[in-house]
Amino acid sequence: MMKGLNPVRGYVTVGICGYAPERFLALCAKHRIYLWNLESTGEGYQFCLYLKDFYRLRPILKKTKTRLVIQKRHGLPFFFFHYRKRKLFFGGIALGAVFLYTLSLFIWSIEIEGNSHRTDSAIIKFLEAEHISYGSLKSNLDCGALEELLRTKYEDVIWASVKIQGTRLIIDLQENLVTNQTGKDTKNEVPSDLVATKNAEIFSIYTRAGMPQVEKGQAIKAGDILVSGNLPIYNDSGEVAGYQYCAADADI
Repeated sequence: MMKGLNPVRGYVTVGICGYAPERFLALCAKHRIYLWNLESTGEGYQFCLYLKDFYRLRPILKKTKTRLVIQKRHGLPFFFFHYRKRKLFFGGIALGAVFLYTLSLFIWSIEIEGNSHRTDSAIIKFLEAEHISYGSLKSNLDCGALEELLRTKYEDVIWASVKIQGTRLIIDLQENLVTNQTGKDTKNEVPSDLVATKNAEIFSIYTRAGMPQVEKGQAIKAGDILVSGNLPIYNDSGEVAGYQYCAADADI
């Protein structure tokens, strides 16, 4: 973890030689000066240390009569010092960072998933009519309100999820495919459940509409709900946000 911070904090590679380099190392340990990549060079030692610790070596060098030579300089502090007179260069970096940050505040991609009955372009046109399009400010978007708006606009949409990831607006829809495939008009159908009329065992079940409450091989009693016409609608947190009702239909 500390080595990952080396380039940011700045560090130097140095070599030492003199009368008592081992005593020098011992005093560094005593004063909690962190050294790494310690290697013997025959006449002394070579190691790395942080820039802030480098400035603490003067009294130790004087006390141990050790000579120190800087071999390499690493990290951002030396980079900035080397280019300190190039103000336009750093100004360009700062402007670029501000530009990228500004762009990140807007929506630049709209992804629609789960739609099979309506095209992406039709849904995008609907969003544009609601003043939601490419370049919209993310802080102005209410994902919960947009989910409710989609369910209200499209009656065959039984579930909608809207979320923002980076600069992407992701819309995930679930349509009532039973209506689309069979062409039945469910507006006038009364919401209802399929209920067992006698004791039995489920041999097979194929649900066309509703939420199955039993499975193959299960024993049931008269009055048990086999398929519920009550469809829960979940939000992004996995919690039930509401219900949609239909006339349960299945082959059992």
